[in-house]
Amino acid sequence: MNLGLVSSFRPEVDPGCAALKLIDRLSSVCLEVIKGLHGLCARRMHSPARVTEVRASSHPQELLDPFVSVVVLAEEPRPYLRVAIESVLAQDLPRTRFELLAVLGFKDPSIEAYLLSIGARPIFAPRTSVAVKMVLATEQSRAPILAFLDDDDMFEPTRLRTIVDAFQSNLRLGLFRNQQTIIGSDGGPLAPSLIGGPGGRRWNARSPLIIDGGHKQAGLDRITIQRPDFNDSSLAIRRDLVEQAIPYLRRLEGRADTLLFFVAACSELSIQLDPRRLTRYRVHQDNLSLAGGGTALQRMDRLVRYARQIQADYNVTREFVRAHDCPSALRLIDARIAMARLILAARESGVPRRTFVRLIAGLLRYWRTYPVREDLQGMLSSGLFIVSPSLGRAVYEHRLGVR
Repeated sequence: MNLGLVSSFRPEVDPGCAALKLIDRLSSVCLEVIKGLHGLCARRMHSPARVTEVRASSHPQELLDPFVSVVVLAEEPRPYLRVAIESVLAQDLPRTRFELLAVLGFKDPSIEAYLLSIGARPIFAPRTSVAVKMVLATEQSRAPILAFLDDDDMFEPTRLRTIVDAFQSNLRLGLFRNQQTIIGSDGGPLAPSLIGGPGGRRWNARSPLIIDGGHKQAGLDRITIQRPDFNDSSLAIRRDLVEQAIPYLRRLEGRADTLLFFVAACSELSIQLDPRRLTRYRVHQDNLSLAGGGTALQRMDRLVRYARQIQADYNVTREFVRAHDCPSALRLIDARIAMARLILAARESGVPRRTFVRLIAGLLRYWRTYPVREDLQGMLSSGLFIVSPSLGRAVYEHRLGVR
């Protein structure tokens, strides 16, 4: 290198000008680096591998922020699963507004392929309760609102749009719950009189009941003959409320719907009980809450086990309510526990008369609450157990269709 030549030019260069040129050059280099990094990030965000991880690659437009996460819950392969999923796909809400997750308790390559082909996300969770499946879906969901769907139920085509309208029009809404149409195993409607218990009751309200977050005591007292904590497929709830309940959900065997209702009841958010029948609730032989098939003894044994499970789940819900200091909700869950104890006694054999006297007397303090009034007929018929436990049990078995 000719150092003399270089040094001969130095006096002719303006130091200020050289500095400006150097700064300009460095700025150009930095700009090129930023552009390169931006392009790299964009390619990674929109690459097919990324789309497949979150949703099927054939539906990249559905990766936009959804408003509702629909969670289908299936413990075992049943013929109703695809029908349930198709009811979600038939919604009149644009597909970009909701994501679809399916939590499965089994492995089935054909079901997995089907879910991926429609842009759904399968989550495998064998040997877990429905409540734990809800937890797994909540942790992987992306939308602020969760709508659950049991694999044997169905959504009406307007359900998701109604949910979105309700939450967008009331930013303080915590839980939305609608009524159901009762259907049989073939999908045809069943008369409510054929279904024992509150699930078959008519709800004659003409407009939604809004329980304001600031007036929970008075609002919860108005809930009668409406069964607000019944059926997972009939509720939609804010994800942050579900997240509060995760430690309790992990301990449940069933009745997550009851816990989620009380989570909303203990919050400062409002509850909307909507009279529209936006869910099709299927009644069939495999329903855990019904007697099912087999001999009369087997069917009653199944009902006894279910009643014990319900009572245990209600006790977990009560722990949540007590921990969150909600007296109005505590009275309601205590009423439901008292009713569950009476139901268990009615299903078990050899329960003495004095036990029924004590249980019925304990229920009288809650007679104004919805858990008692929703099944007032059952409450009154339980008086037969005081007259004769054997007579009461015979009438009860006949009412349940066990005999």
